[in-house]
Amino acid sequence: MTIRNDTYTMYKGKEYRILYHDGMAKLVSKNAEDLEKGFVEKVYDAKQFKYTPKQLAEKIYTLIVPPNEVGEVYSIKPYCLYQGYEFFILREENGHYILSESHTVTGGPLIEKF
Repeated sequence: MTIRNDTYTMYKGKEYRILYHDGMAKLVSKNAEDLEKGFVEKVYDAKQFKYTPKQLAEKIYTLIVPPNEVGEVYSIKPYCLYQGYEFFILREENGHYILSESHTVTGGPLIEKF
């Protein structure tokens, strides 16, 4: 199961992750079929930044469009109930969910709750 934990929008009937870049909307996809829609493959600058082999193997495609071309922008922040407390789910890793270690959904570090 893929955990979605980011900001999203709809563009031409499909959901994409969205970032804002220099006043424009930057759509992010992991689907190579989006190349046919004008997306371009992200080129990693491995000389300037350090990337893991997993990051380098993952293909990312982006498209920059004016903000008025995208739909409503919304944030998805999954959470769970664990030992009586609500925690944000950060991601799935090796079949386990990684929970926020510093803050609960209701606010504040968990250590302050005990």
